Amino acid sequence: MHRDEALQSIDWSAGPLQPTLGDPIVDLPAGSRGERLVACPYFTIDRFKLGSPLDVPYARQLSMWMVLEGGVQLTGRPRAIRGDFGPEKRPRARHGGTVTMDPGRERRSDAAGVSVP
Repeated sequence: MHRDEALQSIDWSAGPLQPTLGDPIVDLPAGSRGERLVACPYFTIDRFKLGSPLDVPYARQLSMWMVLEGGVQLTGRPRAIRGDFGPEKRPRARHGGTVTMDPGRERRSDAAGVSVP
């Protein structure tokens, strides 16, 4: 990683000095909520609090997911992606179809998604 270059690109005087809230993501299933934390021409970063199954909202886009708390069960259509995943166990990347994240027995899970348009 290019840590030094990344740190040099930050305008430290621009702020904010306190954490900011993301923009709410609408049309999620009951029991789940999400917020867009970052959006630029190159990528987006969203955070989801899952309380019910959620079809991943990045159809046909390169995306990376991190389970921040709890765990999720992933299922994919038409290609099979199956398994329980959490902070210690991550799925392999797949392309196409629909991926559903289900907090299942965890009841509540937090996940972050990064997508590239």
